[in-house]
Amino acid sequence: MDAIWQFLDQHLGIWAAAGALTSLGTLVIVGISAKAALGQLGEARQLRLAETRPFVVIAFDMERAETIIYLTIINTGPVIAHNVKFAIDPPFTTGLDTNLSMKTTDLKLFTEGIPSLAPNSPISFLFNSWLQRGDGLHADRYEVQITYDGLEGRSYEDKIILDLGVYRDMRNVSRNGLHEIHAELKSISESLKSFKADFWGGVRVMTPDDLKREQEEKDRRAMEWAKEQRAKRSDEDRGQTSPSEDDPV
Repeated sequence: MDAIWQFLDQHLGIWAAAGALTSLGTLVIVGISAKAALGQLGEARQLRLAETRPFVVIAFDMERAETIIYLTIINTGPVIAHNVKFAIDPPFTTGLDTNLSMKTTDLKLFTEGIPSLAPNSPISFLFNSWLQRGDGLHADRYEVQITYDGLEGRSYEDKIILDLGVYRDMRNVSRNGLHEIHAELKSISESLKSFKADFWGGVRVMTPDDLKREQEEKDRRAMEWAKEQRAKRSDEDRGQTSPSEDDPV
């Protein structure tokens, strides 16, 4: 028994140290796990905020025509953006400013902002023509600072660089859209108004009932003509067989 107690006294410090190291290791693991959990919670929160925030974008639109430049403002987020305002450096200048009574920068959406911008409801308007931007009087690059509010009054601020220079000297295939389709349909409509269904020909638009009535009328006229022909031949036959007054009896 004395030998056992002596062994425990000699190795008690080692066992205590081992226990302390084990406890420390456990604490380290718990701390790392807690940190990872907090990081995941933070990422989840950021993801949730990103999925429930508005996102206002301003961009040039070159797809409608080869020589026309449109400017489009759209909220690509899932919720409404409020109090949308723009700070543009340098201010927009276009070749249309000298021809129109109001400059682009004087538009209400740039001077006062947009009170509410619904998701996926773009505001698009004619900005300029490439033919009017080859004189070197207008800048290609604009820095736009956009500020707006989202849910629960959260404020957002984004910086977007607009650079017309990246579109220069590019070749594009013209793709017709709704505007061109409408123009073609209007032209076809005007052409159809000049067509008349008369004796001399033209385009006749008839329903199945119209075709049926027309065929019935043709059949009726054909039968009447056939009856007239039969009656005529019958009269001729009777005239040939009846005796003449000069014939001897």
